[in-house]
Amino acid sequence: MYGTIYRETFVDRVESHQVASGWSRGQLFLLFDHLEQREDSTGVELKFDIALLSDWEPYASPDEWLEMNSEQADPTNFSDYDNPTWDDIKNCVSTVLHIFSTDEGVVSLH
Repeated sequence: MYGTIYRETFVDRVESHQVASGWSRGQLFLLFDHLEQREDSTGVELKFDIALLSDWEPYASPDEWLEMNSEQADPTNFSDYDNPTWDDIKNCVSTVLHIFSTDEGVVSLH
């Protein structure tokens, strides 16, 4: 049996379980929106266990992603290694779910 959860409630519950360390509220909203879009496109309701939060990683900027992943990042994928963009990261196996106007993003680790 599944229950409907709304955007604000989802974010509040994830935050209350203290598993969202390093995640902004905006990034949690983004994750909720992504999961909802996936349900809409597949027609299959998702069961989200907060333990699945580890399947995604929040980053404040492409620079932060590069700093954390510099050993795996191939510099030839970056149009400007000193000033990376989210599009560059999309070319490095990880998938950016969305880009915030504030430059924050959430990257799928799978």
